[in-house]
Amino acid sequence: MTFLPGFLFTITMVVSGIHHVGLMNASQIVAQQFTPVLASVLAAEFNLVGLALPPIFSLIMPNYSEEEWQTVFYGIVVILVVTNVLFIALTKVKSAKWTRGQLMECEGESERELSIVHLHDLC
Repeated sequence: MTFLPGFLFTITMVVSGIHHVGLMNASQIVAQQFTPVLASVLAAEFNLVGLALPPIFSLIMPNYSEEEWQTVFYGIVVILVVTNVLFIALTKVKSAKWTRGQLMECEGESERELSIVHLHDLC
């Protein structure tokens, strides 16, 4: 019975790694010029979760027995599978409306979408 939890945990960790790459890639596409801010928020979130997990695990597993570890592994598997499925189902990878540039006309040029960062350079 110990093979199944290890196998499921390994598979979900592999898929979670792929999920993380997709999350970081999608966040850069969605956030556009605000990617550094979003990356900082994500890094802070990951660090806080990393600090919060050991006390939570010690509450769930006071004796660190095999049955308690199986419960934790199955719980992690369920959480990772559910969050990966939700990510795939709900994520739309296109720039958010609040990151899109403004339409403007510069010295007779036709209107085009410009990044807010480059507005001053063009006119």
